[in-house]
Amino acid sequence: MGYYVNPPNEEKEVFLHREGLEVPKADWDKIPKDSIPVVLINNGAFTAAGIGYDKDEYVAFTDKEDGRPKKIFIVKKLKLKEIGCDNPRTKEEQRSINQDIRMGQMLEEAKNSVKHEFCKITIQ
Repeated sequence: MGYYVNPPNEEKEVFLHREGLEVPKADWDKIPKDSIPVVLINNGAFTAAGIGYDKDEYVAFTDKEDGRPKKIFIVKKLKLKEIGCDNPRTKEEQRSINQDIRMGQMLEEAKNSVKHEFCKITIQ
Protein backbone atom coordinates (compact mmCIF):
# COMPACT_ATOMS: atom_id res chain seq x y z
CA MET A 1 0.00 0.00 0.00
CA GLY A 2 1.32 3.33 -0.71
CA TYR A 3 -0.71 6.48 -1.29
CA TYR A 4 -2.19 8.50 1.55
CA VAL A 5 -4.09 11.75 2.16
CA ASN A 6 -2.08 14.26 4.17
CA PRO A 7 -3.46 17.77 3.62
CA PRO A 8 -0.83 20.46 4.18
CA ASN A 9 -3.01 22.89 6.18
CA GLU A 10 -5.43 20.74 8.18
CA GLU A 11 -5.97 17.36 9.74
CA LYS A 12 -6.89 14.56 7.34
CA GLU A 13 -10.07 13.88 9.32
CA VAL A 14 -11.25 17.49 8.87
CA PHE A 15 -10.57 17.30 5.13
CA LEU A 16 -12.38 13.96 4.74
CA HIS A 17 -15.46 15.07 6.70
CA ARG A 18 -15.68 18.27 4.68
CA GLU A 19 -14.86 16.97 1.19
CA GLY A 20 -15.89 13.33 1.38
CA LEU A 21 -19.08 11.37 1.81
CA GLU A 22 -18.76 8.81 4.60
CA VAL A 23 -20.31 5.46 3.64
CA PRO A 24 -20.57 2.20 5.58
CA LYS A 25 -19.11 0.30 2.61
CA ALA A 26 -18.51 0.94 -1.06
CA ASP A 27 -18.95 -1.34 -4.04
CA TRP A 28 -15.94 -0.54 -6.25
CA ASP A 29 -17.96 -0.84 -9.46
CA LYS A 30 -20.55 1.69 -8.24
CA ILE A 31 -18.15 4.47 -7.21
CA PRO A 32 -18.64 7.50 -9.50
CA LYS A 33 -15.79 7.85 -12.02
CA ASP A 34 -14.97 11.35 -10.77
CA SER A 35 -14.47 10.04 -7.21
CA ILE A 36 -12.28 7.61 -5.33
CA PRO A 37 -12.54 5.80 -1.98
CA VAL A 38 -10.34 6.92 0.89
CA VAL A 39 -10.12 4.64 3.92
CA LEU A 40 -9.41 6.31 7.25
CA ILE A 41 -7.64 3.73 9.40
CA ASN A 42 -7.21 4.13 13.16
CA ASN A 43 -3.78 2.77 14.08
CA GLY A 44 -4.13 3.68 17.75
CA ALA A 45 -1.39 6.30 18.08
CA PHE A 46 -2.20 7.84 14.68
CA THR A 47 -4.58 7.59 11.75
CA ALA A 48 -3.84 6.96 8.09
CA ALA A 49 -6.07 7.87 5.15
CA GLY A 50 -5.27 5.41 2.39
CA ILE A 51 -6.38 6.13 -1.15
CA GLY A 52 -7.99 3.15 -2.86
CA TYR A 53 -6.71 4.20 -6.28
CA ASP A 54 -7.60 0.84 -7.85
CA LYS A 55 -9.73 -2.12 -6.86
CA ASP A 56 -6.82 -4.14 -5.45
CA GLU A 57 -5.64 -1.24 -3.30
CA TYR A 58 -9.18 -0.60 -2.07
CA VAL A 59 -9.65 -4.27 -1.18
CA ALA A 60 -6.33 -4.26 0.69
CA PHE A 61 -7.31 -1.18 2.72
CA THR A 62 -10.71 -2.66 3.62
CA ASP A 63 -9.52 -6.19 4.42
CA LYS A 64 -11.94 -7.70 6.95
CA GLU A 65 -9.11 -9.70 8.55
CA ASP A 66 -7.50 -6.42 9.60
CA GLY A 67 -9.23 -5.55 12.87
CA ARG A 68 -8.31 -1.86 12.98
CA PRO A 69 -11.28 0.56 13.02
CA LYS A 70 -11.92 2.07 9.59
CA LYS A 71 -14.17 4.62 7.95
CA ILE A 72 -14.71 4.85 4.20
CA PHE A 73 -15.12 8.17 2.42
CA ILE A 74 -15.93 8.76 -1.23
CA VAL A 75 -13.96 11.83 -2.31
CA LYS A 76 -13.89 13.73 -5.60
CA LYS A 77 -10.57 13.18 -7.38
CA LEU A 78 -10.37 16.92 -8.04
CA LYS A 79 -10.45 17.65 -4.29
CA LEU A 80 -7.59 15.21 -3.72
CA LYS A 81 -5.64 16.79 -6.56
CA GLU A 82 -6.08 20.23 -4.95
CA ILE A 83 -4.14 19.07 -1.87
CA GLY A 84 -1.42 17.36 -3.87
CA CYS A 85 -2.81 13.84 -4.16
CA ASP A 86 -2.72 13.74 -7.95
CA ASN A 87 -0.12 11.10 -8.67
CA PRO A 88 -1.00 7.73 -7.13
CA ARG A 89 1.49 5.01 -7.89
CA THR A 90 0.76 2.36 -10.46
CA LYS A 91 0.66 -1.26 -9.33
CA GLU A 92 4.06 -1.83 -10.95
CA GLU A 93 5.61 1.14 -9.14
CA GLN A 94 4.19 -0.02 -5.81
CA ARG A 95 5.39 -3.59 -6.40
CA SER A 96 8.88 -2.24 -7.08
CA ILE A 97 8.77 -0.12 -3.90
CA ASN A 98 7.49 -3.09 -1.88
CA GLN A 99 10.27 -5.25 -3.32
CA ASP A 100 12.87 -2.63 -2.35
CA ILE A 101 11.43 -2.50 1.17
CA ARG A 102 11.53 -6.30 1.48
CA MET A 103 15.14 -6.36 0.20
CA GLY A 104 16.09 -3.69 2.74
CA GLN A 105 14.42 -5.69 5.51
CA MET A 106 16.21 -8.87 4.42
CA LEU A 107 19.56 -7.07 4.36
CA GLU A 108 18.91 -5.63 7.83
CA GLU A 109 17.98 -9.09 9.14
CA ALA A 110 21.12 -10.55 7.59
CA LYS A 111 23.29 -7.82 9.20
CA ASN A 112 21.67 -8.46 12.57
CA SER A 113 22.18 -12.18 12.17
CA VAL A 114 25.87 -11.67 11.36
CA LYS A 115 26.24 -9.35 14.38
CA HIS A 116 24.52 -11.96 16.56
CA GLU A 117 26.79 -14.76 15.27
CA PHE A 118 29.87 -12.54 15.78
CA CYS A 119 28.84 -11.89 19.38
CA LYS A 120 28.35 -15.61 20.00
CA ILE A 121 31.76 -16.39 18.52
CA THR A 122 33.49 -13.59 20.45
CA ILE A 123 31.89 -14.53 23.78
CA GLN A 124 32.65 -18.26 23.52
